[in-house]
Amino acid sequence: MRLMPIFFLLVVAPAAWAQQSRPANAPEQGPPSLSRSSFSARELHNERVLTDFFVGDFADIPSSFDREKVFFMALFRQYLEAYGRQCDAFLPANKVELTRTVCAREQYSVNRFGQRVGMSSCVEYRTEGIGVYADPTLNAAISKLGNDQQGSLLKDSVLKMGDQNAVNDLQQLPDDMNALLRRNACASPGLKRFQENLVLFSMGKPPIPLSGVAPAATSPLAPFKDQNYMRLLEDLIAEQGKTWMLNRFVRGSTSDVVVSRDAAGRPSKIVAKYLFNPVPGRPDRSQGSVAVDFSDGAPSRSLLEWGLPTVGAGNRPAGWRARGESRESAPAQSTESACS
Repeated sequence: MRLMPIFFLLVVAPAAWAQQSRPANAPEQGPPSLSRSSFSARELHNERVLTDFFVGDFADIPSSFDREKVFFMALFRQYLEAYGRQCDAFLPANKVELTRTVCAREQYSVNRFGQRVGMSSCVEYRTEGIGVYADPTLNAAISKLGNDQQGSLLKDSVLKMGDQNAVNDLQQLPDDMNALLRRNACASPGLKRFQENLVLFSMGKPPIPLSGVAPAATSPLAPFKDQNYMRLLEDLIAEQGKTWMLNRFVRGSTSDVVVSRDAAGRPSKIVAKYLFNPVPGRPDRSQGSVAVDFSDGAPSRSLLEWGLPTVGAGNRPAGWRARGESRESAPAQSTESACS
């Protein structure tokens, strides 16, 4: 399963796709008579998080939904799409169309027989409307968040690539947002307060708390929680291995994982060994090594590659470098074609 495209299509790209427009006037604050019964996220997968946004309890929102993380960006984007589909009649007159990025021209390699090999990479993009509209104020907020946090979002995407639970949670968000709009009327004060706090959270500003509900005190940072680094490295090597002409990665062969940590206990560098078959169809195996540098607990993008085959940065996950691969036959040639 190619995880990076999933994160890119659902999270990172929509931030860059937001159409620039003149924002509408900021929405007025909801009426003071709001209560917990004014909003319902009951039995949804992310019930707690959605309710915290409504009541304005930002301190209780899990760190996985921090504004620089892919989960929050995905939640925000999926809410815009769900509201646009189900509540278009309630959008302002100056509503804007949401867009998406598609590949206009791709680049790939061909061998000496003219056969396409390895992975392709997009070298030119274009945007197109998706036929769904949004409030320009909310659209401008998610656009600014994506531009401001682009680097952090990419690093967080890479960090979660080896976590299948994170991928499953991400794919659950569209269903949650559609169900949220079925449980709350489009023009309800509770839903209005929810989206007001979404915007405030995206801007790093204090929430509008629900009257009579005191926000929880800010708790100290929780200890860093390690993920399954063996699985992360396996997925990274397997993904990179798709670009190799002859070598074939041996799944399950990653071993001797060593984690170096920074002063805060977060990983600063991870090294490991793995096996690969130099010649397809033969039992011979050779050993390679992989090193992934981390910054602030997330893989860094500023790394060099070791050994052959040499692969451009556009064809590998951020923070990746590998060595130990055997020499390949005559190098493949690069070509480009328009995407259909």
